[in-house]
Amino acid sequence: MTSEPDRLAPGRSTPPRLATAGRDRDGAEDVRRLSGGAGDSLWSAIRHRWFDASEWHLRLAGIHGRAGRTTSAEASYRKVLSRHPDRLNALVGLGRLLLRGRRYDEAVEICQRAVAIEPDAATPAFQLARALHRNGRVERAAAQYLRVVARQPTHDKALAALEQIGKRLVQADASAQGIEGVTAAAEIGRQILALGHGVQRAQDAALAIARAICASATGLAPRAPQAALAWFNAALGVAPDLPEALRGAAACFEQLGQFDSAVSVLDRLIEINPQAIEPQLQRDRLRVALGGSAGWMKPEAALARDGPEREAMLARA
Repeated sequence: MTSEPDRLAPGRSTPPRLATAGRDRDGAEDVRRLSGGAGDSLWSAIRHRWFDASEWHLRLAGIHGRAGRTTSAEASYRKVLSRHPDRLNALVGLGRLLLRGRRYDEAVEICQRAVAIEPDAATPAFQLARALHRNGRVERAAAQYLRVVARQPTHDKALAALEQIGKRLVQADASAQGIEGVTAAAEIGRQILALGHGVQRAQDAALAIARAICASATGLAPRAPQAALAWFNAALGVAPDLPEALRGAAACFEQLGQFDSAVSVLDRLIEINPQAIEPQLQRDRLRVALGGSAGWMKPEAALARDGPEREAMLARA
């Protein structure tokens, strides 16, 4: 059945729709004739003034992408980029699509183009960091995540990724008793603190890295105190007042026979928390091992002062 717009009016031999198309072509020819050799470009400019094809393809790509039609969405994004290679939203959209498809090499290339166009924008920078991370380029990914934090110190996903990278670097060194990964993790923690100064989420991420270093160092200390001491020092480089790092460092110094250094660390720990009894007991014991001093309280005097509870704790220590 013929639809209403396509029915022929009396005395007409061409359907209205076809007649309109013919007038459009005639209009194009008129423009070409009137403008001489520049007709094609002028007609193209007029058409783009009336209808932004790139914007249409971008909208279409978004619709296809949300519907799961990734091939069609990619084709639409690439059609825009074929005419406008620096269209940022097309690059970002295509990069996101490639990441979802696990095409990480291609995603890195597209994201690098986006970052080159808008170096100070957090979204393209984070997308590039994610592509590098998933492509296994961890060092470059960490550097790129830090650039994101520099632009946006509260960027939770970038901070979470840096925390994850730091913990994995520590885990990789734990089995080999190495120091390179721990050193890199500590450096990430320090940079997070510097870039996210005063931001609680940044402080939490850096502290989580320092605690991960301490946890691995604690397991390492009984069999390799010298290596563990280097790890505790790395953690203290991130969080100088971290109690577990100070306790671990003191224990390593004692195990290595460096009692003066152990006492100095314990003094710092007691300064941070004067109510803590265990560090005081450990310091008293070490001072006895060093031969005592006129200014130090002897263990007998300490026991008389604090009674059975301190005596029991000293026996455990």
